[in-house]
Amino acid sequence: KEVCRAGRPEVLGFRDVAAVMELLRAREGFLVAELDRFRGVFQDFDSDASGDMCAGELGSALSWLGFPYTNDKVQSLYKESDMNGNGVLSESEFVICLRHIQDAELSTIRQFLRERAVANGYGQRISSVRELEALLIKLGYQASAAALIDAMQEAGFCGKTDPEQLIDLSGIRMDMDDVCTLLHCLRNREGFTDAQMNDLRKAFQRNKSDDTERIPTSVLHKVLRWLGHCYTFDRAQQLIYEADPMGDQLDYTTFVKLVRKCRDFDRHAAVAAFHAADESRSGVLEPSEQLEALSTIDLAEFHHLPGPDEKDFTLERFLLRVSKYQEDRLLFLRKFYCFTVAEYETLRCHFNRSDKEGNGTLRRYELARLVETLFPHQSHMPEFRPILVKLLKEANADKSPATDLMALLAVTRKIKDESDVYHCSVYQKTLQSLNFSCREAAEFLSIYLPITEEGSRPVTCEDMLSLFIRSFEMTDGECQLLQAVFNEVLEEKGSGNMVNLGSRGEPGLDFLGFMLVMRRVIEVGVATIAN
Repeated sequence: KEVCRAGRPEVLGFRDVAAVMELLRAREGFLVAELDRFRGVFQDFDSDASGDMCAGELGSALSWLGFPYTNDKVQSLYKESDMNGNGVLSESEFVICLRHIQDAELSTIRQFLRERAVANGYGQRISSVRELEALLIKLGYQASAAALIDAMQEAGFCGKTDPEQLIDLSGIRMDMDDVCTLLHCLRNREGFTDAQMNDLRKAFQRNKSDDTERIPTSVLHKVLRWLGHCYTFDRAQQLIYEADPMGDQLDYTTFVKLVRKCRDFDRHAAVAAFHAADESRSGVLEPSEQLEALSTIDLAEFHHLPGPDEKDFTLERFLLRVSKYQEDRLLFLRKFYCFTVAEYETLRCHFNRSDKEGNGTLRRYELARLVETLFPHQSHMPEFRPILVKLLKEANADKSPATDLMALLAVTRKIKDESDVYHCSVYQKTLQSLNFSCREAAEFLSIYLPITEEGSRPVTCEDMLSLFIRSFEMTDGECQLLQAVFNEVLEEKGSGNMVNLGSRGEPGLDFLGFMLVMRRVIEVGVATIAN
């Protein structure tokens, strides 16, 4: 339409065809509407408005668009798409990157269809939900059979029916174009089923601010747990910062993308657990290896003995089993105030030890003592203790002399939720005082979490030295300067909130202490990180 001759849109001359080909090359084969969307995303994630995109910004942009790329793949794509080799991506190079992604997906789909044609003998087409699930796993997407069927219904490939009836359907044949249409639909739906989308809407409406259609980031820890995503505080903060660079409030669209980011993170953790348990690199897990992998991702409690035909699990079958166990865990979480099985058992043991009379109840003063035992840090914080007192009074609103285990779970959950809100405010104030953005905090968390075992222990001076030596060429003087900066922060904070003890008793810093060290390091110019 753009190049055809006036009055004769059905006729194209040689120059017209050449002009069409030139337009296609310039647009990397994308539609104008797609290009407009990609440019909008580029501008949104070009956080410093430099006109260029770094690797971290590229990963966030690809995640926003719904492409399931790990950090390693993002780095590879980044280098492949940096056509002029200047270390950053321009807007046009970002579009080239997206073309590389789509070309790779098309190549994987073609190969999959060819293999199915040889195996099934009915041409290069897909005819069952199981085959679609297998293809999606190869492409890196995560979508259940129910999500696939909802997307197929929305795309017009089938009518409303029960998912079980579509597992072995023979009336549908999907070729490459159909698969690409379905993938587009799945990305738009973020891979969720209609029921899951309804769940997300309910969670959003229940927790959004009264005067806006946005949800405060300070309550997202609670919401994510209710949706089945149980993380350490720091890991949840990283995912939130990646989804919301402003670190303030999320609209519904961004909220859905955050939950999809969490789901993708869980899937990557499951894949990593599978490969770690597969020590022989055979591509299948024996029963004992399955249990080991499930323990790594906190799903072993929901594992059932495999049937006679389920002794060896491929990655595909393992991920399907993980999805089923995640559904079981979600039911448990919502029954027991969003506590995992391990957390529930810990609280139950504390309750039983405090139940001196052994009658399954605690007196009110015993509950108060137990809460102080469970939250020693918060109990001695002048700014948080009033919150504890208020929540204990609310728990005693019925004036009954004793309380049971479920009441303990309820008050403990409220305290944990309030603690998360408090820590969110502390994080925000600290980042502002150190002049770091939420996006930068997310990048620093991606460094901090692996070296501290998901934040389960503090970062030590030895950790910091190892990190810098691996990343930069460090002189002896710079190593000594880094040690001096670290010890200076330790001394300043003393026994405050930022200081903890490591597994060997050595002093260490939490994430905010880590950020303070990084700011000082940047200011004094240790190694090339100052650049």
